[in-house]
Amino acid sequence: MQELKKRLRKKAENYRKSLEKSDKLSKDETIFKKIIALKEYKEAKTLLCYVSVRNEIDTKKLIEYSLKIGKKVAVPKCFENRQMKFFYISSFDELETGSFGILEPKFTADLCKEFDNSLCIIPALMVDKSFNRLGYGGGYYDRFLKGFNSVKCVVCYKDNLIDELPRDEFDVKADLLITD
Repeated sequence: MQELKKRLRKKAENYRKSLEKSDKLSKDETIFKKIIALKEYKEAKTLLCYVSVRNEIDTKKLIEYSLKIGKKVAVPKCFENRQMKFFYISSFDELETGSFGILEPKFTADLCKEFDNSLCIIPALMVDKSFNRLGYGGGYYDRFLKGFNSVKCVVCYKDNLIDELPRDEFDVKADLLITD
């Protein structure tokens, strides 16, 4: 199963790399508009969201918009033992380069402990029709999501959707899927 997941990750990464800049911008804008139109987004007091890097689906516009309209925004920070916690931010100035070269909150940020009435935007390389996701393979999100009691929304380009992904007992599926 691990070899199959590795091949699928490579295929998804290659697709992302192949996107023309204008196509990627258009797809990311479509995903942004679909997220902010969600009832779950409108009703959420807190947005938990990854900070996009490289060729990931852009979330920076969503984070900025959410802060502008008064939502609390929390972004992840990775720790030992493949643990991940979310911390509140009020601007991108409160981020620094951390694990895996991604922007993470500085240690001065407040820990997000309350997840009621939250929406968590989850990255994925691939997603299947049952909302199972294929991430980067570290298990950080699956560990975090096991204890998350609010809405889980995975984002993925529609060209990286497949019928069925290989799964193991640790994989946590999303409640919602947003594509371009």
